[in-house]
Amino acid sequence: MFAAISPVVTLLISAAVFMVGHGIQITLIPLRSQVEGFSDFMIGAGASFYSVGFVVGCMMAPHAILRAGHIRAFSAMISMASAAALMHIIIIDPIAWVIFRSISGFCIAGFYIILESWLNDRATNRTRGLVLSTYIVIVSISIVAGQIAVAFGSVAGFSLFAVASVLVSIAVIPVAMTSSAQPAPITLVRLRPVRLYNTSPAAFVSILVVGLVIGAVMNLAPLYATKTGHTEQFAALFAASVFAGGALLQWPLGRASDLVDRRIILIVCAVAALAASSGMILLGSLGIVFVLVFGAMVGGFTTPAYAIANAHAFDFVEPEDYVETSSGILMVYGIGAAISPVVVAGLMQQTGPAALFWFAAAMNVLLAMFLLARMSSRASLPEGDKEEFDYASTAPYVAMGVEEAWDQEDQRLVPEGYEPSDDELLEEPAE
Repeated sequence: MFAAISPVVTLLISAAVFMVGHGIQITLIPLRSQVEGFSDFMIGAGASFYSVGFVVGCMMAPHAILRAGHIRAFSAMISMASAAALMHIIIIDPIAWVIFRSISGFCIAGFYIILESWLNDRATNRTRGLVLSTYIVIVSISIVAGQIAVAFGSVAGFSLFAVASVLVSIAVIPVAMTSSAQPAPITLVRLRPVRLYNTSPAAFVSILVVGLVIGAVMNLAPLYATKTGHTEQFAALFAASVFAGGALLQWPLGRASDLVDRRIILIVCAVAALAASSGMILLGSLGIVFVLVFGAMVGGFTTPAYAIANAHAFDFVEPEDYVETSSGILMVYGIGAAISPVVVAGLMQQTGPAALFWFAAAMNVLLAMFLLARMSSRASLPEGDKEEFDYASTAPYVAMGVEEAWDQEDQRLVPEGYEPSDDELLEEPAE
């Protein structure tokens, strides 16, 4: 295992440090927004524009790599992300914070795409699954660690923003100092959402609903906790529990989807998330244990649906279309995550904090009904025709990690007309 991971240790260290800083911001910014008196609507707008920036970053990052190379593009993304974190404490204004969140989303998308394409290039076909799975685990643990760290600092102070900015800045050092060759720039993938929907309506709608629910719950969980009378420290732990639940159940639910029609598992996830959302509405007032358990269940049964729907889409496409499909799915998820926070925050402002979980419940009802309708109109695939669930390729952070696409000689992710530099010609490719 160490031999497989050693070529990418510096990249993984960079991911870990960066994601701790990112995790701090996920929870800190909505809590600090409340301290500053921002309206629920503006807090939701910040979360929505983070996702807008993420979608734009998915489209623009390949151009940045093509223009400047991986290290320079990576350094630029890190610098902007670090500056955006600090600007929150320098300019305390809701509209400015919406802009800063969009910059952060842009940089996060660039970070994922640059780092993942680099990991793919350094790995071999034999080790790619292990490398990307390790990367996903590190990212998940680091984000949760950052969220929990907020519980040990002062939301009203300067230090947490400074720590987040410092961590993000430090993340550039392992990559900037690496002696390994940069990979070639990645391809500029076409995005055809109508084609993606026609290929697998169940996957498309599931991804959109997951984006709507997770975009709202992940970003507004701290707001919900404080509005229901809990402390800021508990709000940080609650937000971490939602994210941790999704990370823990992704692999077992994904493997279960290999054994039966994946739409059945998606329906199970929707019904379980509906039950957890209802439990939060009806029983959340009974104590913090109920809040943590139901929060973890909402995250635990919603986030894995992304991976399962992703795998379901791969069941219906050819290997040469995997990269386009993976990128398209990430974009659909980002669009859903951009719509819901501002809408749900407005509902919370008008009707109360329970609107967050009423929304999650309603979306899961609609998803379950749609999937049942699809099962009656399209037969399930024979087991031998299904792609095996790949934990390394179907996490919501992975835009590039489709192993089969890299097995194709014409899928080397090099744009037409690309000419390597003299330095790259002198470097030996990684084995």
